[in-house]
Amino acid sequence: MNINELPRMLLDTVHQHVSSGAAWMTYGLMGLVALSGLMSLIKGARMAPMGIATALAILAGMSGTFVAKGLNTPVVPTVCVTGVVGLLLGFAFFRGWLGLLMSACVMFAALSFYGGRVLQKPLSEYTSSNFDHQNQLVTLPGEAGTSPSTKDVSEELRRVWAYLSSREDVPNFQTTFWSIAGSSALAGLIFGLLLPSLTRAILAATSGSVVFFGALWLLAHTARPELAAKIDVASPWVWGGAAVVWVISLLYNFTDVRRPKTAKRVVEAAPGAVPA
Repeated sequence: MNINELPRMLLDTVHQHVSSGAAWMTYGLMGLVALSGLMSLIKGARMAPMGIATALAILAGMSGTFVAKGLNTPVVPTVCVTGVVGLLLGFAFFRGWLGLLMSACVMFAALSFYGGRVLQKPLSEYTSSNFDHQNQLVTLPGEAGTSPSTKDVSEELRRVWAYLSSREDVPNFQTTFWSIAGSSALAGLIFGLLLPSLTRAILAATSGSVVFFGALWLLAHTARPELAAKIDVASPWVWGGAAVVWVISLLYNFTDVRRPKTAKRVVEAAPGAVPA
């Protein structure tokens, strides 16, 4: 699938769930997403503790429904309690969550690089027999017209795993996969724990760039599709511009999150300074 066809597929999916009279909601939603990405580019590192704590509060609150069923307690109070617990745990163990998040990101990047360099051809050959060229979809086992269940997806993943393990042009697939996953995850965890400020800046710049430019990309395809169609996302100029924005955001976020400590040291080192 051409990467330039991705916006059309995403917009078609959105339009299926939005009525024709409420098309403005699409613009509003993408505008809010772009704004959140811009905020991450500018202040993402400083807002990281609140962002991680809020995400954990939401996840804990969602799990509160299952806790309420298991303990036979009222749903709303249980969701509130679990949400508050998740919020407190997010703030209390922020550096640990930051390390785990960096670990997951580094592992994803390493496996994506491995997949793009080694697994692209085998996966293309595997999916070619199950590819719907008209709808640009990979069909999973199951009855026609029905959504694949979790069991169907897990069975398909097992088949892909067995297929890649049997390929002669993918030597030692399982050993290589787990070695890359384990080593990159460990490296990301150590990096996140030892360099929290730089980690916050990297995550803020990366997530902000992806969200901001992704929303602008979709917004351009919605408002001016004829103009957006002329933009080649795979162009080195596009990626170069995004890289410049990423570097600027990284440096700004790192400086911003380090500024209070630097200012405090300067005040303490000043002659005749009175401790606060």
